[in-house]
Amino acid sequence: MEKDIKAQDVSVEQIKSVCKWNLNLDDNILEALLYHKQYDEIVMVNLGLYSKFLDSKHGPLLFLFGITNGNDLFTKTVLRKNIFDK
Repeated sequence: MEKDIKAQDVSVEQIKSVCKWNLNLDDNILEALLYHKQYDEIVMVNLGLYSKFLDSKHGPLLFLFGITNGNDLFTKTVLRKNIFDK
């Protein structure tokens, strides 16, 4: 069991590291992280790097995805910080 927890920690650290690369992706990396539900905090930390996915084209869809996918931390934080009020 302990090995499973360590493997999971490594993968989270790897995901955090990859996010810092500021990849120029066409696919919405924020939505991909939200899909897994356990990475809401990583999404919140990297909103600035991937702000192109918060524009008027992508932002509303990302917000709706967060609501329907049950990403409570993401949904509450973006509402409280008025992330999509641009």
